[in-house]
Amino acid sequence: MAVLRISAGDCAAGRAEPAIRAALDRIAPEAPVAVLVHGLRLPGANWRPCPERHVFAPLDRFGAQPRWPGRLGLEGDAGLAVSFEWPARGGLRAVFRRTGAAAAALAHLTMVLRRAAPCARLTLIGHSMGAEVVLGALGALPLPVADAAVLLAAAACRERAHRAAASVGGRGCAILNVTSAENRPFDRLLNAWLRGLVDATPAEGLGAARANWTDLSLDDPGTRAALAALGHPMRPTDGRVCHLSTYTRPGALELYGALIHGRPTPERLASLLPAGRRAPAPASRLPPEHKVADAAGARVTIP
Repeated sequence: MAVLRISAGDCAAGRAEPAIRAALDRIAPEAPVAVLVHGLRLPGANWRPCPERHVFAPLDRFGAQPRWPGRLGLEGDAGLAVSFEWPARGGLRAVFRRTGAAAAALAHLTMVLRRAAPCARLTLIGHSMGAEVVLGALGALPLPVADAAVLLAAAACRERAHRAAASVGGRGCAILNVTSAENRPFDRLLNAWLRGLVDATPAEGLGAARANWTDLSLDDPGTRAALAALGHPMRPTDGRVCHLSTYTRPGALELYGALIHGRPTPERLASLLPAGRRAPAPASRLPPEHKVADAAGARVTIP
């Protein structure tokens, strides 16, 4: 089926559940469900690469960029792709401050999906600042209802990632943090632009700090060898700068699609990766003690 579009406003107004149940009636009860969460949008009402109209569209609607639903194996009755829409247009710092409210709406949507599809594998996928929304949602969930979360070039707070992975909603969720060398300049810029709001991004990874967290660098030779052995070869970086490389790199979306369908499970993938499962070295670090804002807007100190 086509992508089901659900907005944060739909969640607040109670419109999400009827639409979800109608969509689930058209697929098998145990078919997987994936929620696709976009990141920052550039200002301007007519900016063409709108996620819902472009990369989240059915496979053949637009030009050459990969279409997520088809590459994730969610077309037809094979599964359900839910595009989560949140107000992400505007300045970087202003949009980042909205991620807390968006995360609360996504947590509500995740609970609705689990009630409506109790037997389905449920995966949350967030690109860029959408990863911050996913992490916030995991931290807000009162129950461990999401099976997996995939963070692509996460423009997110590293400390919040720690909290999400350790939360009630996150502990039962296998979290895959995907990084690439092509995105390194954006990680540096994000740390600079959001100074005072985040301590650092998860680009450096959490490593073995959390059993349910896996850092997957698409540029690590050992990681690429493990992926190739699983039938998901990844080419090495070509040296370009690209914020979209975690899903435009050939084979990447097919890997995430396999995880959505549980072939392999994220836990099985983690067991096959090199020891340590480390992401690339940090793009930059802020001072060891720094003020950040939590999801409620309060100021806290990270030791």
